[in-house]
Amino acid sequence: MGDKGAPLEVRGLSVAEGDRWLIRDVSLSVPPGTMHMVLGERGAGKTALLEAIAGLRRQASGSIHLGADAAPSSEAGVGLRQRRGLAALNPRDIPAVSLTVAERLLVHRPPRFGGIMLHRERGRAAARALASRVGVESLLDVPIEALRPLERRLVELSSVVAQ
Repeated sequence: MGDKGAPLEVRGLSVAEGDRWLIRDVSLSVPPGTMHMVLGERGAGKTALLEAIAGLRRQASGSIHLGADAAPSSEAGVGLRQRRGLAALNPRDIPAVSLTVAERLLVHRPPRFGGIMLHRERGRAAARALASRVGVESLLDVPIEALRPLERRLVELSSVVAQ
């Protein structure tokens, strides 16, 4: 906590659904240039935490700061978080299309040749580099639908990192 250069700072975040607490008093700091993974048992509040950070779920208390650009927990901050791709961490937001892992990793910024044609070799190399950051490089030719839930989240995480 307290990293002034952190692009993401969460302090005392609590999220409730009705009278049930999903997460209580969570604090974390993500320094620039680092990658973090949220792990836990089913029902531990992983999705609620990520949805609150992305602005998709209302927080009961606490604050979320995203760099120096946004006021904590404001509507402007929610829009900024969504524009920066944090909302893409939610697998339910991904359209149901039959893509391979490599295609999914390149969907936002496919490498172009001469500005108009796709450059296949550069694309494959870029997809492999992104996938290797989270350990799914052996799955590049596997359709997204065939992946286990954890593998899908890793692929989505690596695609968000690419943006």
